[in-house]
Amino acid sequence: MADSIAYHQLAVQDREIRLLHIDNGNEREGILKCSLEQISLNSDTMKPYIAVSYCWGTSMDKSLIVVDGQEAKVPRSAALTLRNLIQEPGEVIWIDAICINQKDDVEKGHQVAMMREIYSQAEEVRVWLRSLSSDVAVSAIESTGRIYEQCQEVTNGFADLHTHLYGAKESAVFQYSNAHLPGDCDWVAVKALYSLPWFSRLWVVQEVVLARKAICHLGQHKVAAKTLMFAARWMVHRRYVKHVDYAEIEGIENASSMYIPTTLPLSHQLRQAIVPDYKLSVVEVYACTLRVAFEEGKNLYLLQFVAWYVDDRPILSRLYEGIRKSWYTAKRDKAVRSWPSGINQLNNNADETTSLSVPEHPLPQYWHDIWRSMNRRFFTTADGKLGMGPPSIRRGDQLCILSGDRAPFILRRKGLIWTVVGDAYCRILMKNAFVNKLVDPAQREVQSQWREVLKQR
Repeated sequence: MADSIAYHQLAVQDREIRLLHIDNGNEREGILKCSLEQISLNSDTMKPYIAVSYCWGTSMDKSLIVVDGQEAKVPRSAALTLRNLIQEPGEVIWIDAICINQKDDVEKGHQVAMMREIYSQAEEVRVWLRSLSSDVAVSAIESTGRIYEQCQEVTNGFADLHTHLYGAKESAVFQYSNAHLPGDCDWVAVKALYSLPWFSRLWVVQEVVLARKAICHLGQHKVAAKTLMFAARWMVHRRYVKHVDYAEIEGIENASSMYIPTTLPLSHQLRQAIVPDYKLSVVEVYACTLRVAFEEGKNLYLLQFVAWYVDDRPILSRLYEGIRKSWYTAKRDKAVRSWPSGINQLNNNADETTSLSVPEHPLPQYWHDIWRSMNRRFFTTADGKLGMGPPSIRRGDQLCILSGDRAPFILRRKGLIWTVVGDAYCRILMKNAFVNKLVDPAQREVQSQWREVLKQR
Protein backbone atom coordinates (compact mmCIF):
# COMPACT_ATOMS: atom_id res chain seq x y z
CA MET A 1 0.00 0.00 0.00
CA ALA A 2 1.36 3.44 -0.94
CA ASP A 3 1.27 6.21 1.63
CA SER A 4 0.67 8.80 -1.07
CA ILE A 5 -0.64 9.08 -4.60
CA ALA A 6 1.77 8.41 -7.47
CA TYR A 7 1.53 11.72 -9.35
CA HIS A 8 2.72 12.43 -12.89
CA GLN A 9 4.38 15.79 -13.54
CA LEU A 10 2.09 18.58 -14.72
CA ALA A 11 3.04 20.62 -17.80
CA VAL A 12 3.34 24.16 -16.44
CA GLN A 13 3.50 25.76 -19.88
CA ASP A 14 0.16 24.15 -20.78
CA ARG A 15 -1.42 25.23 -17.48
CA GLU A 16 -2.34 21.66 -16.62
CA ILE A 17 -4.45 20.61 -13.65
CA ARG A 18 -5.66 17.22 -12.45
CA LEU A 19 -9.29 16.15 -12.29
CA LEU A 20 -10.63 13.31 -10.15
CA HIS A 21 -13.02 10.85 -11.81
CA ILE A 22 -15.30 9.16 -9.27
CA ASP A 23 -15.86 5.46 -9.95
CA ASN A 24 -18.13 4.29 -7.13
CA GLY A 25 -20.44 7.22 -6.35
CA ASN A 26 -21.60 8.18 -2.87
CA GLU A 27 -21.57 4.76 -1.27
CA ARG A 28 -21.21 5.14 2.48
CA GLU A 29 -19.41 1.84 2.95
CA GLY A 30 -16.18 0.69 1.39
CA ILE A 31 -13.20 2.59 0.02
CA LEU A 32 -13.78 5.46 -2.40
CA LYS A 33 -12.41 4.55 -5.83
CA CYS A 34 -11.33 7.13 -8.36
CA SER A 35 -8.78 7.99 -11.04
CA LEU A 36 -6.81 11.09 -11.99
CA GLU A 37 -6.69 12.79 -15.37
CA GLN A 38 -4.47 15.68 -16.43
CA ILE A 39 -6.08 18.39 -18.55
CA SER A 40 -5.06 21.84 -19.75
CA LEU A 41 -6.95 24.99 -18.77
CA ASN A 42 -5.96 26.32 -22.18
CA SER A 43 -7.96 23.62 -23.96
CA ASP A 44 -10.98 24.69 -26.02
CA THR A 45 -12.65 21.34 -25.37
CA MET A 46 -12.15 21.04 -21.64
CA LYS A 47 -14.70 18.72 -20.04
CA PRO A 48 -17.09 20.01 -17.36
CA TYR A 49 -16.01 19.48 -13.76
CA ILE A 50 -17.13 20.33 -10.22
CA ALA A 51 -14.81 22.26 -7.90
CA VAL A 52 -15.03 21.59 -4.18
CA SER A 53 -14.74 24.13 -1.35
CA TYR A 54 -14.36 22.84 2.20
CA CYS A 55 -12.45 23.32 5.44
CA TRP A 56 -9.28 21.27 5.78
CA GLY A 57 -9.18 21.60 9.54
CA THR A 58 -6.11 20.97 11.68
CA SER A 59 -6.40 17.20 12.11
CA MET A 60 -3.56 15.09 10.71
CA ASP A 61 -5.86 12.04 10.38
CA LYS A 62 -5.79 10.20 7.06
CA SER A 63 -8.30 8.04 5.18
CA LEU A 64 -7.72 5.37 2.55
CA ILE A 65 -8.97 5.80 -0.99
CA VAL A 66 -8.07 4.02 -4.22
CA VAL A 67 -6.52 6.20 -6.94
CA ASP A 68 -5.66 4.66 -10.30
CA GLY A 69 -5.96 1.19 -8.77
CA GLN A 70 -3.60 1.87 -5.87
CA GLU A 71 -4.52 2.50 -2.23
CA ALA A 72 -3.34 5.86 -0.92
CA LYS A 73 -3.78 7.96 2.20
CA VAL A 74 -5.39 11.40 1.87
CA PRO A 75 -6.54 13.94 4.49
CA ARG A 76 -9.62 12.59 6.27
CA SER A 77 -11.42 15.92 5.78
CA ALA A 78 -11.05 15.60 2.00
CA ALA A 79 -12.33 12.01 1.96
CA LEU A 80 -15.35 12.90 4.15
CA THR A 81 -16.10 15.92 1.95
CA LEU A 82 -16.16 13.75 -1.16
CA ARG A 83 -18.40 11.19 0.57
CA ASN A 84 -20.92 13.93 1.33
CA LEU A 85 -20.76 15.84 -1.94
CA ILE A 86 -20.61 13.11 -4.58
CA GLN A 87 -24.08 12.61 -5.98
CA GLU A 88 -23.51 9.88 -8.57
CA PRO A 89 -20.75 7.73 -10.11
CA GLY A 90 -18.89 9.28 -13.02
CA GLU A 91 -18.74 12.80 -11.61
CA VAL A 92 -15.55 14.73 -12.31
CA ILE A 93 -14.21 16.63 -9.31
CA TRP A 94 -11.43 19.09 -8.56
CA ILE A 95 -10.37 19.02 -4.90
CA ASP A 96 -7.07 20.56 -3.82
CA ALA A 97 -5.92 17.95 -1.28
CA ILE A 98 -5.95 15.22 -3.93
CA CYS A 99 -5.58 17.01 -7.29
CA ILE A 100 -2.46 18.91 -6.16
CA ASN A 101 0.68 17.07 -5.09
CA GLN A 102 0.92 18.44 -1.55
CA LYS A 103 4.54 17.29 -1.22
CA ASP A 104 5.71 19.38 -4.18
CA ASP A 105 6.05 23.04 -3.15
CA VAL A 106 6.83 24.19 -6.69
CA GLU A 107 3.69 22.55 -8.05
CA LYS A 108 1.59 23.96 -5.20
CA GLY A 109 2.80 27.44 -6.09
CA HIS A 110 1.84 27.04 -9.75
CA GLN A 111 -1.54 25.52 -8.93
CA VAL A 112 -2.47 28.14 -6.33
CA ALA A 113 -1.71 30.81 -8.93
CA MET A 114 -4.38 29.21 -11.14
CA MET A 115 -7.08 28.95 -8.45
CA ARG A 116 -8.97 31.87 -9.96
CA GLU A 117 -9.32 30.06 -13.27
CA ILE A 118 -9.99 26.67 -11.64
CA TYR A 119 -13.00 27.95 -9.69
CA SER A 120 -14.31 30.34 -12.34
CA GLN A 121 -14.22 27.68 -15.08
CA ALA A 122 -15.89 24.98 -12.98
CA GLU A 123 -19.42 24.05 -14.01
CA GLU A 124 -20.39 24.21 -10.34
CA VAL A 125 -18.74 24.81 -6.98
CA ARG A 126 -19.97 22.55 -4.18
CA VAL A 127 -19.36 23.84 -0.69
CA TRP A 128 -19.22 21.43 2.23
CA LEU A 129 -20.20 23.35 5.38
CA ARG A 130 -20.45 20.20 7.56
CA SER A 131 -23.55 18.98 9.38
CA LEU A 132 -25.98 20.51 11.85
CA SER A 133 -28.98 18.79 13.38
CA SER A 134 -31.71 18.68 10.75
CA ASP A 135 -34.11 21.03 12.54
CA VAL A 136 -31.38 23.64 13.15
CA ALA A 137 -30.19 23.39 9.55
CA VAL A 138 -33.72 23.82 8.16
CA SER A 139 -34.46 26.75 10.46
CA ALA A 140 -31.17 28.46 9.58
CA ILE A 141 -31.77 28.05 5.85
CA GLU A 142 -35.32 29.35 6.14
CA SER A 143 -34.22 32.34 8.22
CA THR A 144 -31.41 33.37 5.87
CA GLY A 145 -33.85 32.88 2.99
CA ARG A 146 -36.23 35.43 4.54
CA ILE A 147 -33.40 37.91 5.00
CA TYR A 148 -32.28 37.37 1.41
CA GLU A 149 -35.82 37.92 0.14
CA GLN A 150 -36.18 41.12 2.17
CA CYS A 151 -32.93 42.39 0.68
CA GLN A 152 -34.11 41.50 -2.81
CA GLU A 153 -37.45 43.24 -2.31
CA VAL A 154 -36.10 46.43 -0.74
CA THR A 155 -33.31 46.84 -3.30
CA ASN A 156 -35.46 46.38 -6.40
CA GLY A 157 -34.18 42.91 -7.19
CA PHE A 158 -30.64 43.87 -6.02
CA ALA A 159 -30.44 46.63 -8.66
CA ASP A 160 -30.15 49.26 -5.91
CA LEU A 161 -28.16 47.15 -3.45
CA HIS A 162 -24.90 49.01 -3.89
CA THR A 163 -26.68 52.31 -3.27
CA HIS A 164 -28.19 50.97 -0.04
CA LEU A 165 -24.85 49.61 1.16
CA TYR A 166 -22.55 52.42 0.10
CA GLY A 167 -24.70 55.50 -0.41
CA ALA A 168 -23.25 57.38 -3.39
CA LYS A 169 -22.66 55.03 -6.31
CA GLU A 170 -18.88 55.23 -6.26
CA SER A 171 -18.50 55.47 -2.48
CA ALA A 172 -16.48 52.85 -0.63
CA VAL A 173 -17.86 53.86 2.78
CA PHE A 174 -20.21 51.19 4.13
CA GLN A 175 -23.58 52.47 5.36
CA TYR A 176 -25.53 51.10 8.35
CA SER A 177 -29.30 51.21 8.70
CA ASN A 178 -31.60 51.01 11.71
CA ALA A 179 -34.36 49.43 9.61
CA HIS A 180 -35.66 46.08 10.87
CA LEU A 181 -34.68 42.62 9.69
CA PRO A 182 -37.47 40.02 9.30
CA GLY A 183 -39.11 39.41 12.67
CA ASP A 184 -39.50 35.64 12.39
CA CYS A 185 -35.83 34.68 12.10
CA ASP A 186 -34.35 31.95 14.30
CA TRP A 187 -31.21 33.76 15.45
CA VAL A 188 -29.89 30.78 17.41
CA ALA A 189 -29.94 28.70 14.23
CA VAL A 190 -28.48 31.55 12.15
CA LYS A 191 -25.61 31.87 14.62
CA ALA A 192 -25.01 28.10 14.55
CA LEU A 193 -24.85 28.17 10.74
CA TYR A 194 -22.38 31.06 10.43
CA SER A 195 -20.27 29.69 13.28
CA LEU A 196 -19.24 26.66 11.20
CA PRO A 197 -15.46 26.57 10.50
CA TRP A 198 -15.86 27.11 6.74
CA PHE A 199 -16.87 30.72 7.34
CA SER A 200 -13.56 31.41 9.10
CA ARG A 201 -11.45 30.49 6.05
CA LEU A 202 -9.83 33.14 3.87
CA TRP A 203 -9.63 31.12 0.66
CA VAL A 204 -13.39 30.67 0.41
CA VAL A 205 -13.80 34.28 -0.73
CA GLN A 206 -12.45 33.57 -4.21
CA GLU A 207 -13.84 30.04 -4.29
CA VAL A 208 -17.41 31.32 -3.98
CA VAL A 209 -17.21 34.80 -5.53
CA LEU A 210 -15.68 33.48 -8.76
CA ALA A 211 -18.07 30.55 -9.16
CA ARG A 212 -20.63 30.39 -11.96
CA LYS A 213 -22.86 28.52 -9.55
CA ALA A 214 -22.09 27.73 -5.90
CA ILE A 215 -24.22 25.47 -3.69
CA CYS A 216 -23.61 25.06 0.04
CA HIS A 217 -24.29 21.63 1.54
CA LEU A 218 -25.31 21.53 5.19
CA GLY A 219 -25.55 17.83 5.94
CA GLN A 220 -28.36 16.60 3.69
CA HIS A 221 -29.66 20.13 3.12
CA LYS A 222 -28.62 22.58 0.42
CA VAL A 223 -28.73 26.35 -0.02
CA ALA A 224 -27.30 28.66 -2.69
CA ALA A 225 -24.08 30.31 -1.54
CA LYS A 226 -25.42 33.58 -2.94
CA THR A 227 -28.28 33.44 -0.43
CA LEU A 228 -25.89 33.13 2.52
CA MET A 229 -23.53 35.84 1.24
CA PHE A 230 -26.20 38.44 0.42
CA ALA A 231 -28.10 37.65 3.62
CA ALA A 232 -24.92 38.23 5.63
CA ARG A 233 -24.27 41.55 3.90
CA TRP A 234 -27.84 42.66 4.56
CA MET A 235 -27.62 41.57 8.20
CA VAL A 236 -24.52 43.69 8.72
CA HIS A 237 -26.15 46.62 6.92
CA ARG A 238 -29.20 46.41 9.20
CA ARG A 239 -27.22 45.85 12.40
CA TYR A 240 -27.97 42.18 13.12
CA VAL A 241 -26.06 42.51 16.42
CA LYS A 242 -29.29 43.83 17.98
CA HIS A 243 -30.62 40.26 17.74
CA VAL A 244 -27.58 38.45 19.16
CA ASP A 245 -26.82 40.36 22.36
CA TYR A 246 -24.73 42.92 20.48
CA ALA A 247 -21.93 40.42 19.90
CA GLU A 248 -20.48 40.25 16.41
CA ILE A 249 -20.51 36.80 14.78
CA GLU A 250 -17.26 36.28 12.90
CA GLY A 251 -18.84 34.06 10.27
CA ILE A 252 -21.48 36.68 9.37
CA GLU A 253 -18.83 39.38 9.12
CA ASN A 254 -16.66 37.17 6.89
CA ALA A 255 -19.56 36.04 4.69
CA SER A 256 -20.59 39.68 4.34
CA SER A 257 -17.18 40.49 2.85
CA MET A 258 -17.82 37.99 0.03
CA TYR A 259 -20.24 40.49 -1.51
CA ILE A 260 -18.02 42.39 -3.97
CA PRO A 261 -19.64 45.26 -5.93
CA THR A 262 -18.77 45.28 -9.62
CA THR A 263 -17.49 48.83 -9.14
CA LEU A 264 -14.83 47.57 -6.71
CA PRO A 265 -12.92 44.86 -8.62
CA LEU A 266 -10.08 42.84 -7.19
CA SER A 267 -6.67 44.32 -7.90
CA HIS A 268 -5.23 43.10 -11.20
CA GLN A 269 -1.79 44.41 -10.26
CA LEU A 270 -1.89 42.55 -6.96
CA ARG A 271 -2.74 39.27 -8.70
CA GLN A 272 0.08 39.74 -11.21
CA ALA A 273 2.71 40.95 -8.77
CA ILE A 274 2.31 38.36 -6.01
CA VAL A 275 3.29 34.92 -7.26
CA PRO A 276 2.54 32.03 -4.86
CA ASP A 277 5.78 30.38 -3.81
CA TYR A 278 5.71 27.82 -1.00
CA LYS A 279 9.48 28.05 -0.66
CA LEU A 280 9.21 31.57 0.69
CA SER A 281 9.12 32.17 4.42
CA VAL A 282 6.15 33.87 6.07
CA VAL A 283 8.35 36.95 6.47
CA GLU A 284 9.08 37.13 2.75
CA VAL A 285 5.41 36.67 1.85
CA TYR A 286 4.39 39.56 4.11
CA ALA A 287 7.19 41.72 2.72
CA CYS A 288 6.21 41.06 -0.89
CA THR A 289 2.54 41.74 -0.20
CA LEU A 290 3.23 44.97 1.65
CA ARG A 291 5.59 46.20 -1.04
CA VAL A 292 2.99 45.72 -3.77
CA ALA A 293 0.23 47.25 -1.62
CA PHE A 294 2.34 50.33 -0.91
CA GLU A 295 3.24 50.79 -4.56
CA GLU A 296 -0.32 50.25 -5.79
CA GLY A 297 -2.15 52.26 -3.13
CA LYS A 298 0.45 55.04 -2.89
CA ASN A 299 -0.04 55.03 0.88
CA LEU A 300 0.98 53.10 3.99
CA TYR A 301 -2.51 52.14 5.14
CA LEU A 302 -1.77 48.41 5.51
CA LEU A 303 1.26 49.13 7.66
CA GLN A 304 -1.11 50.04 10.48
CA PHE A 305 -2.11 46.37 10.80
CA VAL A 306 1.30 44.73 10.53
CA ALA A 307 2.31 44.98 14.18
CA TRP A 308 -1.00 43.50 15.32
CA TYR A 309 -1.05 40.46 13.03
CA VAL A 310 2.61 39.53 12.62
CA ASP A 311 4.23 38.37 15.83
CA ASP A 312 7.72 37.49 16.91
CA ARG A 313 9.35 37.56 13.50
CA PRO A 314 11.29 40.17 11.54
CA ILE A 315 9.74 41.52 8.40
CA LEU A 316 11.44 43.37 5.57
CA SER A 317 9.34 46.03 3.87
CA ARG A 318 9.80 49.15 1.77
CA LEU A 319 8.61 52.39 3.32
CA TYR A 320 8.52 55.97 2.24
CA GLU A 321 11.34 57.64 4.10
CA GLY A 322 9.63 60.75 5.48
CA ILE A 323 11.05 59.81 8.89
CA ARG A 324 12.67 63.20 9.45
CA LYS A 325 9.31 64.96 9.12
CA SER A 326 8.31 64.74 12.78
CA TRP A 327 10.07 63.28 15.80
CA TYR A 328 8.95 62.83 19.37
CA THR A 329 10.65 60.72 21.99
CA ALA A 330 8.28 58.38 23.81
CA LYS A 331 8.77 57.92 27.53
CA ARG A 332 7.05 55.50 29.90
CA ASP A 333 6.06 56.22 33.46
CA LYS A 334 3.87 54.77 36.20
CA ALA A 335 0.70 55.98 34.45
CA VAL A 336 1.25 53.71 31.44
CA ARG A 337 -1.25 50.83 31.42
CA SER A 338 -2.25 48.12 28.94
CA TRP A 339 -5.85 47.75 27.80
CA PRO A 340 -8.19 46.25 28.91
CA SER A 341 -6.50 46.50 32.31
CA GLY A 342 -6.71 50.26 31.91
CA ILE A 343 -10.49 50.02 31.61
CA ASN A 344 -10.69 47.95 34.78
CA GLN A 345 -8.51 50.40 36.66
CA LEU A 346 -10.77 53.31 35.72
CA ASN A 347 -13.91 51.43 36.67
CA ASN A 348 -12.52 50.19 39.97
CA ASN A 349 -11.59 53.68 41.11
CA ALA A 350 -14.77 55.54 40.29
CA ASP A 351 -14.36 57.68 43.41
CA GLU A 352 -11.11 59.10 42.09
CA THR A 353 -11.88 59.44 38.41
CA THR A 354 -14.75 59.12 35.97
CA SER A 355 -15.33 55.53 34.86
CA LEU A 356 -15.81 54.59 31.22
CA SER A 357 -19.46 54.53 30.19
CA VAL A 358 -20.72 51.81 27.84
CA PRO A 359 -23.88 52.54 25.83
CA GLU A 360 -26.84 50.35 26.76
CA HIS A 361 -26.98 49.09 23.17
CA PRO A 362 -23.54 49.79 21.65
CA LEU A 363 -23.43 49.93 17.85
CA PRO A 364 -20.83 48.13 15.67
CA GLN A 365 -18.64 51.24 15.41
CA TYR A 366 -18.43 51.37 19.21
CA TRP A 367 -17.11 47.81 19.40
CA HIS A 368 -14.71 48.58 16.53
CA ASP A 369 -13.32 51.53 18.50
CA ILE A 370 -12.98 49.39 21.64
CA TRP A 371 -11.22 46.66 19.62
CA ARG A 372 -8.75 49.19 18.26
CA SER A 373 -8.01 50.24 21.85
CA MET A 374 -7.44 46.72 23.16
CA ASN A 375 -3.88 45.68 23.95
CA ARG A 376 -2.64 49.27 23.66
CA ARG A 377 -0.41 51.22 25.99
CA PHE A 378 -0.62 54.88 26.93
CA PHE A 379 2.48 57.01 26.45
CA THR A 380 3.59 60.61 26.78
CA THR A 381 6.17 62.31 24.58
CA ALA A 382 9.15 64.34 25.72
CA ASP A 383 7.18 67.53 25.13
CA GLY A 384 4.07 66.29 26.95
CA LYS A 385 1.83 64.96 24.16
CA LEU A 386 -0.40 62.00 25.08
CA GLY A 387 -1.10 59.00 22.89
CA MET A 388 -1.67 55.26 22.65
CA GLY A 389 0.61 52.76 20.96
CA PRO A 390 1.62 49.09 20.84
CA PRO A 391 2.13 47.28 24.18
CA SER A 392 5.83 46.78 23.35
CA ILE A 393 6.53 50.54 23.21
CA ARG A 394 9.46 51.65 25.34
CA ARG A 395 11.33 54.74 26.44
CA GLY A 396 13.39 56.21 23.61
CA ASP A 397 11.14 54.99 20.78
CA GLN A 398 10.28 57.56 18.14
CA LEU A 399 6.78 58.77 17.26
CA CYS A 400 6.70 60.07 13.71
CA ILE A 401 4.62 60.82 10.64
CA LEU A 402 5.69 58.81 7.59
CA SER A 403 5.06 60.29 4.20
CA GLY A 404 2.24 58.22 2.75
CA ASP A 405 -0.05 57.99 5.79
CA ARG A 406 -1.60 60.45 8.25
CA ALA A 407 -1.48 57.92 11.11
CA PRO A 408 1.63 58.23 13.28
CA PHE A 409 3.92 55.24 13.77
CA ILE A 410 6.27 54.13 16.53
CA LEU A 411 9.77 53.42 15.18
CA ARG A 412 12.83 52.06 16.97
CA ARG A 413 16.41 52.50 15.83
CA LYS A 414 18.56 49.37 15.55
CA GLY A 415 21.96 50.31 14.30
CA LEU A 416 21.63 51.84 10.85
CA ILE A 417 18.03 50.75 10.33
CA TRP A 418 14.63 51.55 11.82
CA THR A 419 12.18 48.92 13.03
CA VAL A 420 8.43 49.47 12.86
CA VAL A 421 6.93 48.78 16.29
CA GLY A 422 3.39 49.63 15.21
CA ASP A 423 0.92 52.41 14.55
CA ALA A 424 -0.10 54.88 17.23
CA TYR A 425 -2.79 57.38 18.12
CA CYS A 426 -1.83 60.96 18.93
CA ARG A 427 -4.62 63.39 18.19
CA ILE A 428 -2.60 66.50 17.52
CA LEU A 429 -0.33 64.71 15.04
CA MET A 430 -3.32 63.40 13.12
CA LYS A 431 -4.77 66.82 12.38
CA ASN A 432 -4.46 67.82 8.74
CA ALA A 433 -3.13 71.26 9.65
CA PHE A 434 -0.24 69.76 11.56
CA VAL A 435 0.71 67.38 8.74
CA ASN A 436 0.47 70.15 6.15
CA LYS A 437 2.86 72.25 8.23
CA LEU A 438 5.46 69.53 8.04
CA VAL A 439 5.29 68.87 4.34
CA ASP A 440 3.97 70.96 1.51
CA PRO A 441 1.25 68.70 -0.01
CA ALA A 442 2.47 69.56 -3.52
CA GLN A 443 5.97 68.39 -2.63
CA ARG A 444 5.16 65.14 -0.78
CA GLU A 445 5.85 62.86 -3.71
CA VAL A 446 9.12 64.66 -4.47
CA GLN A 447 10.27 64.44 -0.87
CA SER A 448 9.39 60.76 -0.52
CA GLN A 449 11.99 58.08 -1.11
CA TRP A 450 12.00 54.30 -0.80
CA ARG A 451 14.02 52.86 2.01
CA GLU A 452 14.52 49.36 3.37
CA VAL A 453 13.28 49.08 6.95
CA LEU A 454 13.62 45.92 9.05
CA LYS A 455 10.73 45.29 11.48
CA GLN A 456 11.70 42.98 14.30
CA ARG A 457 9.88 42.37 17.56
